[in-house]
Amino acid sequence: MKEFLFLLLLSHSVSSLQLTGPSEHAARLGSDTSVPCWFTVDNRPVDLTHLMIFWFSHNYEILVYNKTVRTTSRYSLSTEALIMGIADLSISSVRIADGGRYKCAVIYNSERKEKEIMVNTGAPPLVTITRNTVVMNTESVLRCSITGFYPVDIDIKWFKGPERLNDVIVDEPTRNPDRTYNVNSTVTITPTEEDRERNFSCRVRHKYLQEPLQQEVQLVYEDRSSAGIITACSVIGLILIVILAVVLWWKLRRKDTESFTVRNIEGPLKLIDGEEATLYCTVDDCPEGLCVTWLIRRDGQDQEIQTSQMRGHEEEEESLLDTSYVIKSRREGRPYLISLSFIPHMERHRDVTFICRGVFKKYKDEKMFHCETICGKPKMLQPIIRSLFVSGELKYLLSLEKFYPKSIKIVWTCGVERTEEVVSSTDTISGNPDRSYNVSSEVKIPEDRHKDPGFRVRVTWEHESMKEPESRELSIRDKDYSWIPVIEDIQIPQLRPGFPATLQCNISRYFPDAITVRWLRLAGDEIYEETDNNHKITPRRAADNTYMCTASLTITYTLETHQGAEYICVVNHPSLERPIERSTGRLHGLKSDIARLKGMLLYYNENKQTEDNNEDGFVMI
Repeated sequence: MKEFLFLLLLSHSVSSLQLTGPSEHAARLGSDTSVPCWFTVDNRPVDLTHLMIFWFSHNYEILVYNKTVRTTSRYSLSTEALIMGIADLSISSVRIADGGRYKCAVIYNSERKEKEIMVNTGAPPLVTITRNTVVMNTESVLRCSITGFYPVDIDIKWFKGPERLNDVIVDEPTRNPDRTYNVNSTVTITPTEEDRERNFSCRVRHKYLQEPLQQEVQLVYEDRSSAGIITACSVIGLILIVILAVVLWWKLRRKDTESFTVRNIEGPLKLIDGEEATLYCTVDDCPEGLCVTWLIRRDGQDQEIQTSQMRGHEEEEESLLDTSYVIKSRREGRPYLISLSFIPHMERHRDVTFICRGVFKKYKDEKMFHCETICGKPKMLQPIIRSLFVSGELKYLLSLEKFYPKSIKIVWTCGVERTEEVVSSTDTISGNPDRSYNVSSEVKIPEDRHKDPGFRVRVTWEHESMKEPESRELSIRDKDYSWIPVIEDIQIPQLRPGFPATLQCNISRYFPDAITVRWLRLAGDEIYEETDNNHKITPRRAADNTYMCTASLTITYTLETHQGAEYICVVNHPSLERPIERSTGRLHGLKSDIARLKGMLLYYNENKQTEDNNEDGFVMI
């Protein structure tokens, strides 16, 4: 994990990574194929120490290149071709199940690009005309066999020379063990003498044929004179075959009735701890009275889960010896279908084998399903924890628990909007008694980065048990963010006309240090913004590493300006969606001062006419 994060942080050159390749790729069954994925960087050649390649199939990681290749035996990647920007995925002996959506992910320095490719698997048909013997002027049937093709969609036409024939029959396709298809097509004709010189043909179109495949044949005519002899011999031969078959049937009746076949158990490719899984087993040619059971083998000991006796019901659901399992069975003619549903548990089911066993008289057949690995999904049992450091950094801690296998990929990124960058993390993995694992991953982000309200921290984790990566995104605007400003009520001193007074508002428990304060004066319906350059906000560090400060405003109280006015302290911070306000309420000076001031004003007005217009005679006491 440390190597992975170190690789992403390397950015000594600008790579300008570009990824190209087709959106679809065709692969023939049974052959080897390479799924294309090509990449380019500005600075050639490619530096392999800065390169990582990931291939995913059906959202599961199937190949990783990080200085070495890690994958299974059927997948490979040419490390020699990487320096030329070729990251093709090679698949050996293509199967039908290999079809589907693949994803190629390339990481070079700190850049990551992905490309999806749809892989279509298939096989072209083989065409053979298996019947071309006809009787002159008599309805005869030509037959064409088309075998080994996939997918099932196919177009079949018959021709006499350039002329298309109409009386064509196409049978229902049948399935081969490798899941490819076979189909027969026949056409009825009445041959004439002119047809001796003509070619008849069966023409086939299919997705995996670059051009139509056409098989031509000339008719073979039976001699009418020998037809009676041939017919008589055929009848005699048929009678002898029937007699022989009856004799053999009587002799082998008991053996035939005891014979049946248990098919391979079908189940999920991966068992996930805590997610229900179902195993399916089919029994072909089952006789009446067949007993089919599910067993579990643990440490060499077989334990029967349930005995299922066929009773001819359309569907049955019987009581179980172990309520952790649900068994359902259904008979569809000769085949008998039985399923076993259960919730996999890492400790209980690891390395156990499930057995589907059929028994009738002395004959027994069974198939097995081995639970080699049970994956556990990482569980996030608590939110990401944020904590403050004296150095001014904010630590983020992610804890994931109870996952298996051990390998897990965790990537931290941060930034504003789309400008994200990878952050180096410290990861610690520990084991549990049930052989699962826990991981704690932490990063430290400088304080200044959090002063932008749009700043985001994202963590993403991927694991073999997960269909898609999971992630969490955090910002200081989250509802659970702990360090939003706490603002006390404004402290109002005694207000005396003509004397300065300082309004104070204490602000605490905030992080980062990015407080802004505005003072507003509300007088009647008018709002005025006030400034006081003599009192700057000086933050102080608290014991819990948060910040505190005091916002103040000094005014000289006058009756005309301030009596009945209201002061509002408006505090803003990146963690706040809206500013927080605190108000003084309406201001009123001391009653004694106000009464004396009013008396002096009254005295001044009464004696203004008799004095020598000396306005300096009024003294404010």
